[in-house]
Amino acid sequence: MFKNNLKILIYYFIILGITYGILTGFDTLYQNSTTQFNNLILKIFFIIFYGSLFVISGKIVSIKEHYSKDFLNFILVFIIGLIIIFIAYLGGGIDFSKDMNILMLPAQIFLSPFILISTILGWKFNIMFYVIASFIISILMGLSTRRTRVKRRYKTKVNKH
Repeated sequence: MFKNNLKILIYYFIILGITYGILTGFDTLYQNSTTQFNNLILKIFFIIFYGSLFVISGKIVSIKEHYSKDFLNFILVFIIGLIIIFIAYLGGGIDFSKDMNILMLPAQIFLSPFILISTILGWKFNIMFYVIASFIISILMGLSTRRTRVKRRYKTKVNKH
């Protein structure tokens, strides 16, 4: 189980790192673009990018041998991610006032719809909103993937008789 969790955690942070790099670049472009046309293109790109990221991250986290441990894996990855981020924050490595608009909390890859809304409308969400919403989304995703697998397993048992 630990080896599985470690693999998921590594994938999780690879995605987070790549996303953070790409978004930092696009955030700079977004601020520098003056024409309305450029803004529109970037907003469309953000929609496509976040949509695909949401799907990819969901697929990676669900690639595991022990299906019944989905829920535990989500919670574990979420908690470890938060701990790492808060250690970095306490060490002065992260300035939340600047970084919260970009993808920064680990569980935010599950929060892409909210980030998309804040990017398009220019709203700034509170850090506690991200933490609570991340936790709720992690739990919901863990429960939903588990429920569908239990249904699938039940169907195969019924068909065999």
